[in-house]
Amino acid sequence: MKKHNEKPHEGRKVPIEEGYPVEEEGKEEAMGQAGMPEEAAIEPKALAAEVEKIRAELGKAGAELHDYKDRYLRLYAETENFKKRMSREAVEQGKYANESLIKEIIPVLDNLERAISHADGAPGGGQPGQGNGALVDGVKMVAKQLMDVLTKFGVTQVESIGKPFDPNRQQAMMQVETEDYEPGTVVEEFQKGYFLNDRIIRPAMVTVAKPPRDVIE
Repeated sequence: MKKHNEKPHEGRKVPIEEGYPVEEEGKEEAMGQAGMPEEAAIEPKALAAEVEKIRAELGKAGAELHDYKDRYLRLYAETENFKKRMSREAVEQGKYANESLIKEIIPVLDNLERAISHADGAPGGGQPGQGNGALVDGVKMVAKQLMDVLTKFGVTQVESIGKPFDPNRQQAMMQVETEDYEPGTVVEEFQKGYFLNDRIIRPAMVTVAKPPRDVIE
């Protein structure tokens, strides 16, 4: 039998570790499966504590949300009330902005009406073509125009004569015994009263009826 020359194998020598460790790989997989429960396991007490912690945080967040919501609603209500109050004040200011001026003008109207009254009582007064008739007519026209202007700005006269006395609208200057009016009725007006819109800016000065003494006795 012919022997061939045996030469050393010059190919790459692969260590056992760099080969294909089928058995080792299976062993590691088995070890990994066996080790997972130990690494991922959470104790029941720790889990319960974590749940309680989350619940506490949620409760705290809910309380804070309720507090913020309550603050928002209060702030919103205050803002709306402020807007309404400012709106009312603006309306009131518009309605009564001219009150001071009107109070200064009303005495001028009083003087015109007194002049007309005196002229009407004079001989020939107020009669066209007689005495001061033309002048009186002119004064009456001026007084009417002035009252028309005041009316445009919300001024109205207080109705007094024949009405029950109202201390909120009238100021009693005296009482008169009479059977022509019910007791407590206004029978005479010394000075007219005026409203500005729904506010009394000057009460009327009046005389109020009272029963005669013989009726009282």
